[in-house]
Amino acid sequence: MIIKISDGFVPDAETAIKVAEAILTAIYGETVLNKAPFTASLVQDGTVWLVKGTLSQEGYFGGGIPYIKISKATGEILGVVHTK
Repeated sequence: MIIKISDGFVPDAETAIKVAEAILTAIYGETVLNKAPFTASLVQDGTVWLVKGTLSQEGYFGGGIPYIKISKATGEILGVVHTK
């Protein structure tokens, strides 16, 4: 049985960020949450959420930030990158 949600399984930025935090924590551990706040924006004609972390504005500026792409319609993780 296929269930369709008209706004997709990841309908808004808040949901996209929650999904991203769960996946990124599973991959990189709890320390990835130090890259908060996370922001989410729709890309690829509004079909994919791009969620990214933020570099610290205080102290240490290294380490890069995580990026994750999530399908708005299905919730599928389309890619994960953590820059250096």
